[in-house]
Amino acid sequence: MTSALATLTVLCALPVGLVGLLFAHELGHAVPVLATGGRAHITIGRDDGRTVHVGRLSITAGVDGLRRFFTYGRIDWAGVDSTAVRAASIAGGPIVSLTAIGVLGSLLLSGVGGLLLWVLAQLLVSESIRASQTIVPKTYSRGAYSGLDSDGKRLCRLLRSKPDER
Repeated sequence: MTSALATLTVLCALPVGLVGLLFAHELGHAVPVLATGGRAHITIGRDDGRTVHVGRLSITAGVDGLRRFFTYGRIDWAGVDSTAVRAASIAGGPIVSLTAIGVLGSLLLSGVGGLLLWVLAQLLVSESIRASQTIVPKTYSRGAYSGLDSDGKRLCRLLRSKPDER
């Protein structure tokens, strides 16, 4: 019975980890904004899900299919005039993803085995894909982000803009 409970717990870690890492990425975008007095709204999954307010942070989560729930996140912010804060906010998500990759890689190298190894490897692959998709400057051509610019492209555009365009 204990082995079955442990197996179930480890298997539940995968979906919880996927959503948790997505939320952490989006929170990485929000922290610079919140730290400087702005407001941030994180959306996970569907836009018209349930919303929770925590101070100046709002979080909306909605299920519109499992794929979108585990892979789609967005941040909107207000009250930010500083180019430096906007740049930090854009870069914050990929920085959190890269940090998560380092932590997951370290855990895998520490010698875990069995089902936990598999779960951590899946999380590492998923977060590595998220990092590469958000860091590379590009406009997404398909999926939930179709037509939107990646974090990398948004950051490059912001840093290249003239002071009066910022």
